Amino acid sequence: MLTVQKFSDRVKIVDKTNPNSCWLWTGTVKTNGYGRYQCRVDGKWVAEYAHRFSYQLFNRQIKADETVDHTCRNHQCCNPLHLEAVSNLENVRREHAALGHKVAR
Repeated sequence: MLTVQKFSDRVKIVDKTNPNSCWLWTGTVKTNGYGRYQCRVDGKWVAEYAHRFSYQLFNRQIKADETVDHTCRNHQCCNPLHLEAVSNLENVRREHAALGHKVAR
């Protein structure tokens, strides 16, 4: 429970009246723009991307061949409604499409 509270303390919900609003990570952000969450699990320090932690907290475990896509395209968002586990190839396709690039299927 302490881990969940620590995580929640580092999230800012942009519009609390809108459940589809982004949840912005206010903790450490890596140079690649993704939030980084660190906590103790079974006495060991564990570091994870904040959006991946959120996805696993609210949805399910991420499979080894999956990555977590931000459907809102905001890399600091942790709203589980904006996160989807997909293949790495699908994640890259979506990112390129969002940038306006033509994407082969």
